[in-house]
Amino acid sequence: REAGVTERLVIDGLIHQLLRRDAVDAAIPGLLDSVVRGANRELGIS
Repeated sequence: REAGVTERLVIDGLIHQLLRRDAVDAAIPGLLDSVVRGANRELGIS
């Protein structure tokens, strides 16, 4: 939270954590794309 890359929302009493992709991409460009690509490769998803 302190890094500003997550956002906390409370909806109907439930807490949701959101990853702010724009903030992550600004800090470390390409990181999330690389992680998702690797996970998809492991799962056999193109």
